[in-house]
Amino acid sequence: MIFRTMLHRIAGILGCLLLVTGMLLHLTVRDGHKWIATLFYAMPLPLILVGWLIAAAWHFRQRTFLIASLCMAFLTACWWQATSYRKETQVRSASPKPSGLKVLYWNMAHQKLPSTDLEQLIATHQPDIVGLGEVGLRSGDSNPLVRHLPPGYIALKPEHGMGLVVRGNAQVQQITRIKKTRSKFLQMDVTVDAKVWHIILVDGDADPFLRREELLGKVLAKTQASHTLVMGDFNTPLESQWFDPWRTAGLHHATEGARTGFRETWPRHWPVLTIDHLWCTPETQPVLFERVSLPSSDHLAIVASLR
Repeated sequence: MIFRTMLHRIAGILGCLLLVTGMLLHLTVRDGHKWIATLFYAMPLPLILVGWLIAAAWHFRQRTFLIASLCMAFLTACWWQATSYRKETQVRSASPKPSGLKVLYWNMAHQKLPSTDLEQLIATHQPDIVGLGEVGLRSGDSNPLVRHLPPGYIALKPEHGMGLVVRGNAQVQQITRIKKTRSKFLQMDVTVDAKVWHIILVDGDADPFLRREELLGKVLAKTQASHTLVMGDFNTPLESQWFDPWRTAGLHHATEGARTGFRETWPRHWPVLTIDHLWCTPETQPVLFERVSLPSSDHLAIVASLR
């Protein structure tokens, strides 16, 4: 009995130390070092919050540990809400309502094509540009994305499990693969209402032991042209250190637009990570942002209005 009690206490203390370590990583180096990046990716703030609640239940007979764990849970909840949650239903700027571009990105999670969910998504939101990841049950799936498209839309389904639907015209430029990984990105020129947009569609490797620096650095280097949009499943959280150069370069993330709710996109039922992204170059401003849940994927779709 004494041994079990000691083991219980040691396990509880080690768990609390792990949670504290996760919080310190968010405040300091984040995923800046290879050997701790995996721990950072595995400990987003929502999971740290759950961890502290578990710690409180674990120590419910020890008043000091119980109170400390509940206080840490409250602190983490406030931290998460402050960084992720926003309740803003109107555009903050005094400028007119957005008349620019509506963009949608969705990781389809290799659902069977043609997709009724995608067709409904396009009909409901009427985006100008739709970027898609993990398209079809296999790369090169010969089935069409949807059975019917609204007038004026075209659908492209290049290899490598990526797809695009555009209200206008599009031309694929090139695909770049990151050596020794499954990460890749596709470059396209899209014309909507006689205006050309440079699109970079990203599919990042999900390996938690893989450094994200090379992929994000190479994609950033391709954003020198104005009116460039970068979208995709980066499998990299928005809090990553490797997005700091993107912010320094003046790129805007779609979640900067007015929105109501949290920003996390995966997994769909209880999102804890923002790994699906839409970035735009400095001359383009995100105005509105929302997430959309569809039953056929474990990712939330993201929809942004830009000007």
